Amino acid sequence: MADIIYTQTLTQAGISEQAAKLYEILVKHGALPASSAARIAGISRTIAYHFLGELIDLGLVLRIEKKGKVITFEAAHPLTLKELGEKRIEQAKDAKTAIDGVVTKLISDFNIRSGKPGVQFFEGKEGVKNCLFDALDAKEEVRAYIDLKQVASSIPDISAEFTKLRARYKLRRKNLVADTTENRTLVLQYGHSDITEVRLFPMHEAPTHTLMQIYDNKVSYITLSDPMVGVLIVDPHIASMQKTLFDALWNDAHAKTETAFIDTANE
Repeated sequence: MADIIYTQTLTQAGISEQAAKLYEILVKHGALPASSAARIAGISRTIAYHFLGELIDLGLVLRIEKKGKVITFEAAHPLTLKELGEKRIEQAKDAKTAIDGVVTKLISDFNIRSGKPGVQFFEGKEGVKNCLFDALDAKEEVRAYIDLKQVASSIPDISAEFTKLRARYKLRRKNLVADTTENRTLVLQYGHSDITEVRLFPMHEAPTHTLMQIYDNKVSYITLSDPMVGVLIVDPHIASMQKTLFDALWNDAHAKTETAFIDTANE
């Protein structure tokens, strides 16, 4: 049996141990019949054929057939390993994207069946974006408590992109904003009235650096000051309670009309 020194490294790259051993043998010995490669590797010819087939599928081994001669197997250039690694990195990225797209829905279904709330944590600006953008899959309008000043200061680009996508998906949102002098001014400048309705609720000191969204069976909490964090809770009972509290505040809040703001500003 030949000295095998690269097998462990190749298995770390996702190649099975026996296949890695055969590939190394073919690199060192050149083209060989399956029986010879099997003998050097210390395995049966049947097993060798199986793993040589695996290597062929990966593009690491070539099957050479010549009329009147025994079929041999030849290792592809080792640079093919690098290409394989890069391909697997791309596949892993695609897999992560696919999983990210479905995992929240799976969690929701699991929680409904099991009665266990699911909690996800997000960190940093990119994490906060993922937490915020989860609402784009909402089946109903989104209810939100918002610190407008902090959103404009901390995540203006993310907020603009989120609003643009909401417009594309025709996803409506109700925004409750604390009734402060500064917020009255900001609300009057707030656009997107076709997909967003804004009301002021009676609170003279705004809850700072926060954003909260309620939709479907979910509630998300986002802290917009450093360190930025997001928490997404998937639970029908928690979501239902938060919707009830929101709707009570919403019904008592000032609508976004210039008359209402002028009247309150003169108080």
